[in-house]
Amino acid sequence: MRSSTLKITTAPRAGSPHVACEDRVRTAPGLVVVVDGVTTVADGAEVLGGTYADVLGGEVLTLASDPHIDLRTALA
Repeated sequence: MRSSTLKITTAPRAGSPHVACEDRVRTAPGLVVVVDGVTTVADGAEVLGGTYADVLGGEVLTLASDPHIDLRTALA
């Protein structure tokens, strides 16, 4: 029996040379979650776009990794 493996490579790029990339990529077996972090443009912002991307990506990954939850339900 032969098993195939998929290698995932990412190359995030910030929207501005002065701001870190706030996009997030999360993976689990058979699953890839990509979230656009919407670059933070406000000086002194309390919550950065990457924070929202981290939380959303983590929640989707957790729900979508559960075999008892339909992917459409996880995304909703």
